[in-house]
Amino acid sequence: MATRFLLTAGVGLLGGFIFYFLHIPIPWLLGSMIAIMIYKHAFKQKVYWPKNLRNTGLILTGYTLGTAFTLETCIRIGTQIPSILLSTLSTVSFGLMLGYIAYKRTGISLSSAILGTTPGGMTQMATLSEEIKGGDVTIVTFMQTTRQLTVLFVIPFLVMQQLPSSSRPSITLQSILAIGPSHLYTPLNILIFAAVALGAAILAKKAKLPNSFLLGPLAATAVLMIAGMPQLKLPQILIYLAQLLIGIHLGNKAKIESLSKYWKALWPYALGGAVSMVFFALFIGYLLTLIHPTLTLVDAFLCVSPGSMPEMAFIALQVDADITALTAFGIFRVLFIYFVVPIAVKWRFGMIEDSDSSAL
Repeated sequence: MATRFLLTAGVGLLGGFIFYFLHIPIPWLLGSMIAIMIYKHAFKQKVYWPKNLRNTGLILTGYTLGTAFTLETCIRIGTQIPSILLSTLSTVSFGLMLGYIAYKRTGISLSSAILGTTPGGMTQMATLSEEIKGGDVTIVTFMQTTRQLTVLFVIPFLVMQQLPSSSRPSITLQSILAIGPSHLYTPLNILIFAAVALGAAILAKKAKLPNSFLLGPLAATAVLMIAGMPQLKLPQILIYLAQLLIGIHLGNKAKIESLSKYWKALWPYALGGAVSMVFFALFIGYLLTLIHPTLTLVDAFLCVSPGSMPEMAFIALQVDADITALTAFGIFRVLFIYFVVPIAVKWRFGMIEDSDSSAL
């Protein structure tokens, strides 16, 4: 097991280095993910990556997002609540429309199509498909995986290469190792933030909150920031480490072989729907910039993009986007998808008899 773990880490690290030297966006996440997928599927090798390492990456990411909060930014976000609600409803509704088109054109069940095109919550939607009448977990997983991979490649390219941005911070060895003012990094401050972030993650997990290892540290760290604690930023090298830990996990979880049965019939609608959703988010982002001039197009696009919060956060950190706005939009979307969507789907399609509701 130890040998398999070291090989997995080595392959992921190699992929990250290759993508880094090729100047590909979020290299340590995309590079490690692709390298593990190739290693696992093309070379038929088994990989081992403990889930606790992925959780560590999420805790680091949640902490980083939380340090961006101040009382002033929270007040500003409060003025954006109507926009957050409307953009979330628009994005989810667009996903439902794409699901209906796939249902009419391919013959898959409507419940599978809708769960497969809901923008976000891949694990939640796959689990829910096992409890809903007509749900097919393989179809849902295929469509959600296609969306996730499309988002991970298209959005970084658009943000890093095509869209105008106010800043493109250069990456040097000094910036990788740099932290904030050294006098703030006292042992007591470091201990407080570390204990709060880890404790919040554990409590959020026990409370069965969605995305607990991300949202728990994020919320707790944000409270410390708003209360006036000093801003202890993580050095860039730890953010890269978080990318690596999550990227290897994503590569390990991807099950390409289980999707081959549905590839021919579904791929035009899965891929076309995913690309359509990305550009619909770009359109919604543009509208947001007209309503909120403080948001750049990159900020607004990342806020409403149909991707997971950790991946969008890594992109935002790389282009110095508005982290607090991204977090506000992202948290609302996560809560909406994890709580409102399952209730609505169960009400519309009904549950399979004797289903294990504890899976949620």
